[in-house]
Amino acid sequence: MDNFKFYTWGLVTLVVANYIILLLACFYLEPPTGDTTRVSGYSENDYGWNVPQKAFAQLPAPLQEVYDHYADILVVGDSFSFGGVLGMMNYPWQSFLTAETGWSVSTVSHYTTKTNPPSYDPTIIPQIVNSDTFQKTPPKVFVLEVVERQLNILPKISGECKVTNKIHEYESPELRPISNMMPIIDVFRDNNRPPLNKRYAYAVDYLDTLFHLNYGDTRAFLFDLKMDKLFSSKKSGILLVYEGDVKKKNWNDHFVEDIRCRLINFQNLVQKNGKTLFVVMVAPDKLTTYSPLLKDASSAKYSPISRLSSDKSLHLPRFDLPLQSAVTKEGVVDLYLPNDTHWAGKGQQIAAKTLLQFLLEFSGD
Repeated sequence: MDNFKFYTWGLVTLVVANYIILLLACFYLEPPTGDTTRVSGYSENDYGWNVPQKAFAQLPAPLQEVYDHYADILVVGDSFSFGGVLGMMNYPWQSFLTAETGWSVSTVSHYTTKTNPPSYDPTIIPQIVNSDTFQKTPPKVFVLEVVERQLNILPKISGECKVTNKIHEYESPELRPISNMMPIIDVFRDNNRPPLNKRYAYAVDYLDTLFHLNYGDTRAFLFDLKMDKLFSSKKSGILLVYEGDVKKKNWNDHFVEDIRCRLINFQNLVQKNGKTLFVVMVAPDKLTTYSPLLKDASSAKYSPISRLSSDKSLHLPRFDLPLQSAVTKEGVVDLYLPNDTHWAGKGQQIAAKTLLQFLLEFSGD
């Protein structure tokens, strides 16, 4: 009987203790707004941004499910081109590009939800190129935007892995800057805790991911930086990145060559009309951009971007270099959101400026 009482009291104590821990977590935790904090076991309290971010009041050009009308620039992209749609703010780089140039931009996602997790749909670009809209009113520029860590899931299409369709007489659209396109406003992180009963779910998720984190099972990694105050978060000198940023360390030269081949074949497919300039926008991973500032330099050489860009026949402007300069030379705060894998407003603006410079300077193959 004594053993039964001891077991019962022990079980009750364990349940009560877990409930108290969960209750304390509900009171302590700020609601997760960043994708990296949401999946990692690292708290929004430590890595949430604490200064207002600049954003457009609304998107100038709604994002599309289908490509069905002319645009100066057609973008096929992932979440780096879909700010304001995937729980992010209204500052995709296309907004800055439109304000600077007046060019019309259409954006289509190349994700498919037919797979788990979602992947890039191999049919999207061929369907666009063969569509009536593209055939009759082709865009001046076709931008394939791919986040760096997902270059390895870019679909394969048939081709010779060398440029066969070149652009010899490219003219960028006429510049028509829009000085008053729409207001830019301050956006604040929502760290107001909802009612206690609605905090339960993310407290459970946090404790579950924290448990796995303590056993080395995490979807995110931390890196100490040489410079402090590069983020507006409490942990301002620590870089929080997705696991995919780190997994690129296994990408050897043969693997990178396969990626280059895929990109070249897409370039040939798009440019076979002789009118549309194909450009690859590789959105640099957070780890790549901040790599010059890592205290542990051994993690600073995972990026394949320089190897890919060595092929001058591939239209691949270097977005990583101006972004790196922004943090190393200018000390820009929150170039990427500290709790997230994406660019903040300044990063989006730099991306737009870099693309514009490439388009204005491109004189043909």
